[in-house]
Amino acid sequence: MSLLVDIEINLRAVVTNFCHPSSYPDNSLLETLYGVCCFSTIGLHPKGALKYTDCDIKKFCMLLERPEGVGFGEVGLVHSVPYAEWQGQALLLKESSVSLKNAMFWSYTVGGQMGTYMEKRYTCPSCPSCSE
Repeated sequence: MSLLVDIEINLRAVVTNFCHPSSYPDNSLLETLYGVCCFSTIGLHPKGALKYTDCDIKKFCMLLERPEGVGFGEVGLVHSVPYAEWQGQALLLKESSVSLKNAMFWSYTVGGQMGTYMEKRYTCPSCPSCSE
């Protein structure tokens, strides 16, 4: 006998997180997700801070400029890595936070704990179920 129970839920919208440059969506995928009320956040996960290239950061900034990108994250400080990597994470956070001007949603990590900062409520003009 399975302990799993099927529960039907009715979601108005969902958020998906692309926090590694290797997983970044192309414009077509961003548009498709947005069209079905699946809103995307774009981030630079802090564990990769020492590995990101200028090209990765440029792609990150370009995706944040897209109207379908509604947030900034996951970013922050992860203390589960060696202390020597913390400064690189802090510098990446400072450099990437300049791109926050258009982001409405910021998902961050501090000390390995994930949190959320909501600058303002987001509503999707093309999705009636999101307009409350």
